[in-house]
Amino acid sequence: MRGLRLIRRRVELGVPRYCFHVRKISPRMKEHARAMRHEPTRSEGRMWCWLRNRRFAGQKFRRQVPIGRYIVDFYCAQLKIAIELDGRHHSMAGMDEYDDFRTLYLRKRGIYVLRIPNELLIRDSLMVEEMISATINLRAQSQPPHPPSAPSPPKAGEKGSQGETCVLAGESFSPPHD
Repeated sequence: MRGLRLIRRRVELGVPRYCFHVRKISPRMKEHARAMRHEPTRSEGRMWCWLRNRRFAGQKFRRQVPIGRYIVDFYCAQLKIAIELDGRHHSMAGMDEYDDFRTLYLRKRGIYVLRIPNELLIRDSLMVEEMISATINLRAQSQPPHPPSAPSPPKAGEKGSQGETCVLAGESFSPPHD
């Protein structure tokens, strides 16, 4: 009942419906993610060297990103890809079930989870590179293109599409006449 009242109140205030599911990340979760960024494992450091500054296929990745109640190792928001590096602790009893719940949670939110064992990253980094490239290409093809944006209004010194001149960097340019 409380949830329904909250939704009605948000509608009255004019909050768009797509904002209803967004939950605030707790300060404790943010602090934990920040601490994990400052102390990466050797495998995370190696992977971050590949992914940082749009080095890998021109895609922006962030590391140790809180999503809901989980923190993913690397995340590309544009393509909704989470890359998880699985160390030895993932082979312990009960971790398979935990990883399955976590993957299901992320997939319900439209996020593709790519799990890479640390041993594979160390032994065969070319295969890991191919796995990430294939995932990026697959997700890039499945993402709908952005709709074209409306043209910007003319700036000071410019004329509209019927106008003859446009001033850019102190020089006048004329569009070709038909």
